[in-house]
Amino acid sequence: MDNGEVVCLFPEGMISHNGHLADFRRGYERAIEMTETDVVILPFYLRGSQFSLSSENFKRLRSGGTRRDIIVAFGLPLPKDIDVSTLKRRVFDLSISSWQSYAETLPSIQHAWIDTVKKQGDTLSIADTVSQPLSTYKALTGAIALSKKMNRISSEKNIGLLLSTSAGGMLANMAVLLSGKTVVNLNYTASLDAFTSSLEQANIETVYTSKRFLTKLAQRGLDFESALSSCRVIYLEELKGSIPKWKILATLLTVKMLPAWCLKLLYSNSCDKQATAAILFPSGSEGAPKGIR
Repeated sequence: MDNGEVVCLFPEGMISHNGHLADFRRGYERAIEMTETDVVILPFYLRGSQFSLSSENFKRLRSGGTRRDIIVAFGLPLPKDIDVSTLKRRVFDLSISSWQSYAETLPSIQHAWIDTVKKQGDTLSIADTVSQPLSTYKALTGAIALSKKMNRISSEKNIGLLLSTSAGGMLANMAVLLSGKTVVNLNYTASLDAFTSSLEQANIETVYTSKRFLTKLAQRGLDFESALSSCRVIYLEELKGSIPKWKILATLLTVKMLPAWCLKLLYSNSCDKQATAAILFPSGSEGAPKGIR
């Protein structure tokens, strides 16, 4: 530093195990105290190092072949006598702003899913206790087929889903996103008043659900028939049965053969990554539930 050179120090003294900033050690302060020149501290934030301690599975999922996303964000110069807590806050602020900037470059959920499908190939994607296991290609095919039907049925922006956490529920969620609409997963554990309030707040006109799921809810004393009387109710069983098998096979072949950019253009061209993807409603235990975008 006395020679006018740039010296890079990592005040945490270790690689983060959880992605969060650890305590700043005071070794950098001792180094600065020993300098004879008027130096400044330039805070920076680094993410994406090849020495990351994240799991191998996460690294594999985030791998882009020979490409790697690395963030290096620099802040404004600070005086060398700045206290350690203030310096950490400046680095923390850099982490927030850099992540926000990075997030703006990311694709939409549906486009990212298409990219992942093409990377994973014909591997197992979804399995539950009520339906056949689905590969990544078949899952995307099913979601595309449902999205085309939804576009013909529902012209409104917000689409209500009353489904369990199952393969069908996942495909319905992705189908709504592929159709360029906003998902509103309705909370069936909420009270009837809170459920009705959610429908009204989100301006839900159409609700996609399952006869089997509604029957199970009714057996538990959760009858939403009156609450859904103001909406058009579409059953996924009937919707799936109305799709010709030849269309599904043709779509599956298209999904397997075409590159990701072409699939996005064909099946998710209307997507806006800045638009609201989903609206969530809590149980509403303290009055009317408030939607979270």
